[in-house]
Amino acid sequence: MPKHTHVNKQEKGICVIHGDPHYITFDGKTHHFQGPCTYVLSQQCGSELTNYRVEVTRSTVCNTIRFLHVVVLQVNGIFKTTPISLINGAVFVYTLGFSVFVSTDFGLEVSYNADALVTIKVPYRYQGATCGLCGNFNNDPDDDFQTPEGDIVSSLDFGKSWQVLSADEPECAVCEGPDCYDCPEDKKALFRNSDHCGILQDTSGPFAACHHVLSPETFVESCVYDLCLEGGQQNILCQALNVYASECQNVGVQLQNWRRPGFCGIHFESQSTGCPATCVKPEIPDDCARASVESCACNEGYVLSGADCVPVHECGCNFEGFYYHSGKTVILDQDCSRICDCISGNMTCHSHVCESHEECKVFNGERGCYARTCSVSGDPLY
Repeated sequence: MPKHTHVNKQEKGICVIHGDPHYITFDGKTHHFQGPCTYVLSQQCGSELTNYRVEVTRSTVCNTIRFLHVVVLQVNGIFKTTPISLINGAVFVYTLGFSVFVSTDFGLEVSYNADALVTIKVPYRYQGATCGLCGNFNNDPDDDFQTPEGDIVSSLDFGKSWQVLSADEPECAVCEGPDCYDCPEDKKALFRNSDHCGILQDTSGPFAACHHVLSPETFVESCVYDLCLEGGQQNILCQALNVYASECQNVGVQLQNWRRPGFCGIHFESQSTGCPATCVKPEIPDDCARASVESCACNEGYVLSGADCVPVHECGCNFEGFYYHSGKTVILDQDCSRICDCISGNMTCHSHVCESHEECKVFNGERGCYARTCSVSGDPLY
């Protein structure tokens, strides 16, 4: 099995989850697990390093996994627009290209995007100190399938062992057997040709420059797997190709533009800057340390406000670690004691009190004053 070779090119260990879904562990082990519930992707285990835990919640449909393009996130149940700074800057959340990144002051970085791609990066001091579906990061792929008890099991049992038990998910059947993946050999051969997934390993194709750094073999197999499940839909193929392209950019390999009219679109730049001008940081730095990304780019004179390009004078407010669009009115604090308006980059707040018939709570991702309710049921019960 080819190694996920770019791990040695980085200052961090990398785990990749992509497609429907496929896992490439920190140690380069590839496995496929169609679990529809919540699972531990990675966490700190058995050391005195800073604790972290990354979980993923999957669709209840066995063979359909989708990641939405998210630029508005929930923080403690409340919708927030990126960028977001939490715990005095210890956690920073931002949007870059088509991905959302969560980075921490101790070096953990998690990103996810619309093309079913999740990447987890941990510093090398976490070698041998991780567990979960991304493995134990000890440079030995043969012992990655360890349960929380330390037993080495099959890929299926490994995946199920890392389920997060929750009252919201009382039953969690894992898709297994021929019903999950039944693809005729002629279809596999078709999807491996250079008009489909095989374009990834074409030595004269648009991805060839990356082959010496990152083997395309496992990405081709995962691509074929997903196309079989989804009936050969082009958007699934485009997602699979973008996963490999993104990982190549992650290791500093700049590819030629592989998109073309009628094939995966050409409506954005393939090598946009990793440090775009935003309302929070309107100047593009000369020494950007982030890799180039595939992204929409703002026209001259415009900067990013969340995911939108706006003139600088229409920027919103960066206030108490959160970004608010211009014109946004929000109610803040646990007791709804402030109401604030963002106007042309300035946040103005006033004291606020809920009415006697209202209560301060979070509803549909918004904190506010909502009418108290009374319910009647039974014989009756009030």
